[in-house]
Amino acid sequence: MMRNHSILTIVMPVYNGGLTIRESLSSIISQTFLDWQLFILDNQSSDSTQEIVNEFVGIDSRINLVIDDCKRNSHDAANKLLSYVNTPYFMIACDDDIWHPDYIMTCISCLECNPTIDLAYTYMQYIDNNGIIHGSPKGYPQSAFFTSYNSFIRVIFFGIIRQILPPLFGIYRTEAALRCLPFFTFDETIADVDTLFLALFLQKSRPLCVPKPYFYYRSKVRAMDPNVLSIKLNKRYSDIARKIIYRLIHEFKFTLVLTKFFALRCSLIQAFIYVPFFIIGGILREVRAVFIDIKLFHINSVDLHFIIRSRSLSSKL
Repeated sequence: MMRNHSILTIVMPVYNGGLTIRESLSSIISQTFLDWQLFILDNQSSDSTQEIVNEFVGIDSRINLVIDDCKRNSHDAANKLLSYVNTPYFMIACDDDIWHPDYIMTCISCLECNPTIDLAYTYMQYIDNNGIIHGSPKGYPQSAFFTSYNSFIRVIFFGIIRQILPPLFGIYRTEAALRCLPFFTFDETIADVDTLFLALFLQKSRPLCVPKPYFYYRSKVRAMDPNVLSIKLNKRYSDIARKIIYRLIHEFKFTLVLTKFFALRCSLIQAFIYVPFFIIGGILREVRAVFIDIKLFHINSVDLHFIIRSRSLSSKL
């Protein structure tokens, strides 16, 4: 049942999260901040997810389980969960991540003390399936220009690094976040849907990072199944070719969608200023992906995998 006095709504889309959701829910109910409500949308899981969640529903009235009435991708699931958000703050949680007991308290306090801030988040660390912490992300700062007072600097920096972590999973002022939602899915793999959201959010709103490693992101190597792609090539290395072609088509689609949204929500001039930096970021990201593919090819002597690291909610389900 919904708690009318809650000030934070947590939404969690899940599909077959039985291996990790118990640990994630234990992490949430252990928070020192108490005034929250959690809505879990189960996308017709075939494992023990529903049984585990119902255990927690039975012991904590703040937790609500919603069984989805159709199959949908994770971003569409998050969009459906938005209808349950009726509090000043909200947060997206994944079924395999973990939070320090003071995570929510730290972020809410930050927002309460800084009325010009619309998103608060903390440093993150990677954690594997065995619960071993592997340290913080390498190669980019977790705060820096993300939190600049200047929206121009925020968006350009984000465009170049194209990295959604850790800001995406922070705590938002609901009103500010809803101005940039729902998530807009523009191709079959749903990659970069959350990149589009954050780009629009950072143009209008300023986040603040608390330099404490209170968020533990489940680190996995995730491979794209080439069968989800609509591209058909009958060659020896067709999977590789399809992935490369997909990347090019995907970046083209993303550029068009990003330009459209910036033009509609900001101005055409700002769109033409911002978008080239996202193109640069996309090129840099795909170069990194190619090196990862080549490394896997030499190690495994099998067809290359298109690795998606920390790109979207889809990689978490």
